[in-house]
Amino acid sequence: MATLCPLLKFREFDSNGDPLTGGKLYSYVAGTSTPASTYTDESGATPNANPTILDSDGRADVWLSATTNYKFVLKDSADVTIWTVDDVSGSAASTTSTTSWGAWVEHAVTDGQSATDLTSETVDLATYSSAIYEVEILRGTTVIASGSISIQDLNGTGRVVSGGFLTEEAHGVTFSVSQATTIVQLKAALDAGAGNGTIKLSKRLVAA
Repeated sequence: MATLCPLLKFREFDSNGDPLTGGKLYSYVAGTSTPASTYTDESGATPNANPTILDSDGRADVWLSATTNYKFVLKDSADVTIWTVDDVSGSAASTTSTTSWGAWVEHAVTDGQSATDLTSETVDLATYSSAIYEVEILRGTTVIASGSISIQDLNGTGRVVSGGFLTEEAHGVTFSVSQATTIVQLKAALDAGAGNGTIKLSKRLVAA
Protein backbone atom coordinates (compact mmCIF):
# COMPACT_ATOMS: atom_id res chain seq x y z
CA MET A 1 0.00 0.00 0.00
CA ALA A 2 1.30 3.47 -0.89
CA THR A 3 0.57 6.78 0.83
CA LEU A 4 0.84 10.37 -0.34
CA CYS A 5 4.11 12.13 0.37
CA PRO A 6 3.76 14.89 3.02
CA LEU A 7 4.91 18.46 2.48
CA LEU A 8 8.69 18.05 2.87
CA LYS A 9 9.79 21.69 3.05
CA PHE A 10 8.12 24.81 4.37
CA ARG A 11 7.37 27.06 1.38
CA GLU A 12 5.50 30.34 0.93
CA PHE A 13 4.49 32.66 -1.92
CA ASP A 14 3.56 36.30 -2.31
CA SER A 15 0.17 37.59 -3.48
CA ASN A 16 1.27 37.27 -7.12
CA GLY A 17 2.11 33.60 -6.72
CA ASP A 18 5.87 34.24 -6.79
CA PRO A 19 8.20 32.63 -4.21
CA LEU A 20 8.41 34.73 -1.04
CA THR A 21 12.14 35.40 -1.43
CA GLY A 22 13.67 36.62 1.83
CA GLY A 23 10.43 36.04 3.73
CA LYS A 24 10.73 35.85 7.51
CA LEU A 25 9.07 33.13 9.61
CA TYR A 26 8.93 34.10 13.28
CA SER A 27 8.14 31.37 15.82
CA TYR A 28 6.87 31.94 19.35
CA VAL A 29 5.39 29.99 22.23
CA ALA A 30 1.65 29.77 21.51
CA GLY A 31 -0.32 32.78 22.74
CA THR A 32 2.81 34.79 23.62
CA SER A 33 5.62 36.88 22.18
CA THR A 34 8.26 34.55 23.67
CA PRO A 35 10.51 33.15 20.92
CA ALA A 36 10.37 29.38 20.41
CA SER A 37 12.94 27.44 18.41
CA THR A 38 12.29 25.44 15.27
CA TYR A 39 14.99 23.15 13.91
CA THR A 40 16.93 22.45 10.74
CA ASP A 41 16.26 18.70 10.75
CA GLU A 42 14.37 15.92 12.53
CA SER A 43 17.09 15.46 15.17
CA GLY A 44 16.17 18.76 16.84
CA ALA A 45 19.87 19.42 17.48
CA THR A 46 20.33 22.61 15.47
CA PRO A 47 17.88 25.51 15.92
CA ASN A 48 16.91 27.70 13.00
CA ALA A 49 17.48 31.42 13.20
CA ASN A 50 14.41 33.23 14.51
CA PRO A 51 13.15 34.55 12.21
CA THR A 52 13.92 31.81 9.73
CA ILE A 53 14.76 33.47 6.41
CA LEU A 54 13.24 31.88 3.32
CA ASP A 55 15.55 31.26 0.36
CA SER A 56 15.15 32.53 -3.21
CA ASP A 57 12.46 29.88 -3.82
CA GLY A 58 10.56 30.81 -0.63
CA ARG A 59 11.69 27.61 1.09
CA ALA A 60 13.13 26.64 4.48
CA ASP A 61 13.66 23.50 6.55
CA VAL A 62 11.35 23.89 9.55
CA TRP A 63 11.06 21.07 12.07
CA LEU A 64 9.00 21.48 15.26
CA SER A 65 9.61 20.40 18.83
CA ALA A 66 7.18 17.68 19.93
CA THR A 67 6.85 19.39 23.33
CA THR A 68 6.05 22.91 22.11
CA ASN A 69 2.87 24.64 20.96
CA TYR A 70 3.80 27.43 18.55
CA LYS A 71 2.58 30.74 17.22
CA PHE A 72 3.94 31.55 13.74
CA VAL A 73 4.11 34.98 12.13
CA LEU A 74 5.09 35.20 8.47
CA LYS A 75 6.44 38.51 7.15
CA ASP A 76 7.87 39.56 3.82
CA SER A 77 11.46 40.82 3.45
CA ALA A 78 10.28 44.33 4.35
CA ASP A 79 8.77 43.06 7.64
CA VAL A 80 5.15 43.43 6.47
CA THR A 81 3.03 40.78 8.18
CA ILE A 82 1.35 38.33 5.80
CA TRP A 83 -0.30 36.02 8.30
CA THR A 84 -0.28 34.86 11.92
CA VAL A 85 -1.28 31.35 12.99
CA ASP A 86 -1.44 30.52 16.71
CA ASP A 87 -1.55 27.30 18.75
CA VAL A 88 0.22 24.97 16.32
CA SER A 89 1.39 21.82 18.09
CA GLY A 90 4.57 20.03 17.13
CA SER A 91 3.52 16.79 18.80
CA ALA A 92 2.84 13.72 16.70
CA ALA A 93 -0.44 13.19 18.54
CA SER A 94 -1.80 16.56 17.43
CA THR A 95 -1.27 15.75 13.78
CA THR A 96 -2.96 12.36 13.88
CA SER A 97 -5.83 12.55 11.43
CA THR A 98 -9.33 11.35 12.13
CA THR A 99 -9.44 10.17 8.55
CA SER A 100 -6.91 8.74 6.14
CA TRP A 101 -6.26 10.48 2.85
CA GLY A 102 -9.43 10.54 0.79
CA ALA A 103 -9.74 9.47 -2.82
CA TRP A 104 -8.80 12.02 -5.48
CA VAL A 105 -11.79 14.18 -6.40
CA GLU A 106 -11.86 16.23 -9.62
CA HIS A 107 -13.34 19.73 -9.91
CA ALA A 108 -13.66 21.50 -13.27
CA VAL A 109 -12.61 25.17 -13.45
CA THR A 110 -13.39 27.44 -16.37
CA ASP A 111 -11.36 30.27 -17.86
CA GLY A 112 -11.98 33.49 -15.91
CA GLN A 113 -13.97 31.72 -13.18
CA SER A 114 -14.56 33.85 -10.08
CA ALA A 115 -14.27 32.32 -6.61
CA THR A 116 -16.63 29.34 -6.81
CA ASP A 117 -17.51 26.63 -4.28
CA LEU A 118 -15.72 23.33 -4.79
CA THR A 119 -18.55 20.86 -4.24
CA SER A 120 -18.39 18.94 -0.95
CA GLU A 121 -15.04 20.51 0.03
CA THR A 122 -16.13 21.74 3.45
CA VAL A 123 -14.68 21.58 6.95
CA ASP A 124 -16.67 21.80 10.20
CA LEU A 125 -14.47 23.69 12.66
CA ALA A 126 -16.61 22.39 15.52
CA THR A 127 -15.17 18.93 14.79
CA TYR A 128 -11.90 19.48 12.93
CA SER A 129 -9.02 21.90 13.47
CA SER A 130 -7.86 21.67 9.89
CA ALA A 131 -8.12 19.96 6.52
CA ILE A 132 -4.94 19.17 4.62
CA TYR A 133 -5.13 18.91 0.84
CA GLU A 134 -2.80 17.41 -1.73
CA VAL A 135 -3.53 19.28 -4.97
CA GLU A 136 -2.94 18.72 -8.68
CA ILE A 137 -3.89 21.27 -11.34
CA LEU A 138 -4.31 19.97 -14.88
CA ARG A 139 -4.75 21.31 -18.38
CA GLY A 140 -6.23 18.44 -20.36
CA THR A 141 -4.45 15.37 -18.96
CA THR A 142 -1.20 17.19 -18.13
CA VAL A 143 -0.41 18.07 -14.51
CA ILE A 144 1.01 21.60 -14.64
CA ALA A 145 1.26 22.21 -10.89
CA SER A 146 1.06 20.19 -7.69
CA GLY A 147 1.56 20.72 -4.00
CA SER A 148 -0.29 21.17 -0.71
CA ILE A 149 -2.64 23.65 0.91
CA SER A 150 -4.64 23.48 4.12
CA ILE A 151 -7.64 25.07 5.79
CA GLN A 152 -6.87 25.87 9.42
CA ASP A 153 -8.93 27.19 12.31
CA LEU A 154 -7.67 30.56 13.53
CA ASN A 155 -9.73 31.61 16.55
CA GLY A 156 -12.90 30.19 15.03
CA THR A 157 -12.25 31.47 11.51
CA GLY A 158 -11.12 29.20 8.69
CA ARG A 159 -8.37 30.35 6.37
CA VAL A 160 -6.23 28.93 3.61
CA VAL A 161 -2.56 28.61 4.59
CA SER A 162 0.55 27.74 2.59
CA GLY A 163 -0.31 30.62 0.27
CA GLY A 164 -2.76 28.72 -1.87
CA PHE A 165 -0.14 28.67 -4.65
CA LEU A 166 1.58 25.54 -5.93
CA THR A 167 5.10 25.39 -7.42
CA GLU A 168 6.30 28.10 -9.79
CA GLU A 169 3.81 27.32 -12.55
CA ALA A 170 1.56 30.08 -13.88
CA HIS A 171 -1.46 27.87 -13.22
CA GLY A 172 -3.79 30.79 -12.52
CA VAL A 173 -5.70 29.13 -9.65
CA THR A 174 -6.36 30.97 -6.39
CA PHE A 175 -7.90 29.17 -3.41
CA SER A 176 -10.03 30.94 -0.81
CA VAL A 177 -12.74 30.12 1.73
CA SER A 178 -16.12 31.34 2.85
CA GLN A 179 -17.69 30.49 6.20
CA ALA A 180 -21.18 30.09 7.64
CA THR A 181 -21.14 29.53 11.42
CA THR A 182 -18.54 26.74 11.82
CA ILE A 183 -18.74 25.37 8.27
CA VAL A 184 -15.87 26.49 6.03
CA GLN A 185 -16.23 26.11 2.24
CA LEU A 186 -13.17 25.82 -0.02
CA LYS A 187 -13.44 27.94 -3.18
CA ALA A 188 -11.33 28.32 -6.32
CA ALA A 189 -10.92 31.03 -8.94
CA LEU A 190 -9.11 30.82 -12.29
CA ASP A 191 -7.47 33.74 -14.07
CA ALA A 192 -8.92 34.90 -17.38
CA GLY A 193 -6.74 33.64 -20.21
CA ALA A 194 -5.54 30.61 -18.26
CA GLY A 195 -7.83 28.24 -20.18
CA ASN A 196 -10.18 25.66 -18.73
CA GLY A 197 -8.71 23.10 -16.38
CA THR A 198 -9.22 20.56 -13.63
CA ILE A 199 -8.33 20.67 -9.94
CA LYS A 200 -7.75 17.30 -8.26
CA LEU A 201 -7.90 17.19 -4.48
CA SER A 202 -7.20 14.56 -1.84
CA LYS A 203 -8.20 15.59 1.68
CA ARG A 204 -7.28 14.53 5.18
CA LEU A 205 -9.10 15.90 8.25
CA VAL A 206 -7.41 16.60 11.61
CA ALA A 207 -9.39 16.45 14.85
CA ALA A 208 -10.03 19.61 16.83
